[in-house]
Amino acid sequence: MDVRSRNPVTGEVVYSTRAVTRGKLDSALMTAVDAWPAWAATPVAQRAQILNAFADLVDEHRDRLATSITAEVGKRSSDSAAEVEWTALSARWYAEHPPEEEELAGALICRVPLGVIAAVTPWNVPLVTPSWKWLPALMAGNAVVWKPSELATGIAVEAASLFEQAGLPPGLLQVLPGGADVARWLCADPRVAGVHFTGSTRAGRALNQLVAPRFARIALEMGGVNAAVVFADADLERAAEAIISSATALAGQKCTAVRRVLVHREVANGLTDELRRRMETLVVGAPGCDGTDVGPMVSGAARRSAEATLDAAVSRGASVLARAKRSQDATAEAYFPPRTSWRPAARRPVDHRRGLRPDPAPGGLRWAGRVVTSQHRRLRPVRCRLHHRSDDGRSGQTVAVGRRPGRQRSQRCSGARTTLRWPRPVG
Repeated sequence: MDVRSRNPVTGEVVYSTRAVTRGKLDSALMTAVDAWPAWAATPVAQRAQILNAFADLVDEHRDRLATSITAEVGKRSSDSAAEVEWTALSARWYAEHPPEEEELAGALICRVPLGVIAAVTPWNVPLVTPSWKWLPALMAGNAVVWKPSELATGIAVEAASLFEQAGLPPGLLQVLPGGADVARWLCADPRVAGVHFTGSTRAGRALNQLVAPRFARIALEMGGVNAAVVFADADLERAAEAIISSATALAGQKCTAVRRVLVHREVANGLTDELRRRMETLVVGAPGCDGTDVGPMVSGAARRSAEATLDAAVSRGASVLARAKRSQDATAEAYFPPRTSWRPAARRPVDHRRGLRPDPAPGGLRWAGRVVTSQHRRLRPVRCRLHHRSDDGRSGQTVAVGRRPGRQRSQRCSGARTTLRWPRPVG
């Protein structure tokens, strides 16, 4: 089987290779199993030095990496450059924040590596999202086998090459091209001590069923049904700006994108007017053009799926109020001008399995779970309901690299070893 990634605009094959066979995957896992104990025994300062060297190389090759991302998945050039910058910043952050010892109730808790970690990653954020899996895993002393999306294998190979140049010992970060079967093989293999997955809910559920019987660790970041909640006291201009910008980022192809907007009836008309006005000013065009607000979708199939979703919404009563403008050079099949659709649903029943969802037809709006109000006391209860009533594994979670989420990722890649600091009382 060949793995090919194509430029969404030109259709040109950007990267091509053979998918790994079961035999090659077995060999890669044997290499990882043999490599990680020496890496785990490597001083933390030396591991950090390699991560910092990788960050320097990412900075040095930033233009080439950004160009590769744009060519492979169709991201706007500015977005690709930002992703490369975030990757370098992330590497330096994890180099400065290794797994820490903790003292709790008189016990000393030390973090120890798990062994071999499998990273299964998506195409839409093909560099920084995978980095948030293999950076903390490597810093914790693990080996990583990485199954990137078939649509973004080229950038994965480039990133692994930079790590090799940074001095990472062989066998500690291996790219395994292939489809869903490769991910299934990894999740079912007892040599894989942990799995970190980002992708669709359906795929995540299937992989979890393979990991669960052997009680291995798994972290799932899956698609969300994210809502924007706009209260009557919100600044409607700012609310519309936040909704549109988040809805159209990466042409709406993100798990943190807006899927629906819940707005107080008193300001519904005003927000609709603002959304219409802003949507009509957007320009859909080539990802490398400075005037482009929305680039192409990843493929013609993705565009047809978006069209079908919009058609289904209209058939169930939604109205298309506005659409973005298509530039003259946006002629490829993958271009899809985003629309604003509207369907009043205030009296519809709420499906709690999907968070605060008044069961509207799926529309053109996609956006991350945000709350727009001038009274901050409203934020926590609404955020909690959005998070705890969602079964998708993503809504309400923080995705930026920072103190708390960064350390959580490090802990996913390490086990706890507890040592009591004094004898336990008897009797």
